[in-house]
Amino acid sequence: MSSSLSFLVKQPKSIEGGHSYIVNVTIQKQDISGVSKFQVELPDGFAIKAIETSGASFIRDNNIGKFVWINLPNECGINISYQLNVPIDVEDEYKITSTFYYLIGNDKKSVSYNSFVDAENCSGILSLQEINTLLKINPDKDIYYKVQLGAFTDLLDSGLIQTIYSGNKPIEIDYSNGNYIYTVGLFHNYYEAKIYQESCGVKDAFLVLFYMGKRIDKNMALEILNH
Repeated sequence: MSSSLSFLVKQPKSIEGGHSYIVNVTIQKQDISGVSKFQVELPDGFAIKAIETSGASFIRDNNIGKFVWINLPNECGINISYQLNVPIDVEDEYKITSTFYYLIGNDKKSVSYNSFVDAENCSGILSLQEINTLLKINPDKDIYYKVQLGAFTDLLDSGLIQTIYSGNKPIEIDYSNGNYIYTVGLFHNYYEAKIYQESCGVKDAFLVLFYMGKRIDKNMALEILNH
């Protein structure tokens, strides 16, 4: 990177299909000012949602997110963040390209950084609806659904949570693999869980499965239900 400018991207090293993660970026702009842009190019199927913009306008174009400043803030260190939404059918390694564009006089400059995340494949397994059918056959199995609001590398301010979550169930926070996991509810019926998910106010919330207090994937749920 340029000796006069640098940026640090803080993101998870591994991701899981169907989950959301928070990525934090700190731009050390030094004496750069004026029109600038920070662009994130995600793999096909991934989605981006701005969280903290530091005064930038956010533009989303399919799998590309752009933070655009007419005038950069005066602070040397600019903090922005975004939510990375991962599709369910992922596997292998994925590249995320971050680029900061700026002007030195009339000359256009840019600094790029490629980061990589490893994904766990979640395709080819039972749907949650199918798990729900098996639960009706095996009601004694202690498998249930919760609604996950998100996974974040840092704890969220309680005021911020209240601006995005409109549900009436208390939020539970667990720490796993470097992320704070925010979940709500406990449902033994898929359709009840789905209704709550869609009405809780968090657009990117999704359902997760638990067994005896521990999170499980759909393959593990099938194994438990068959024994």
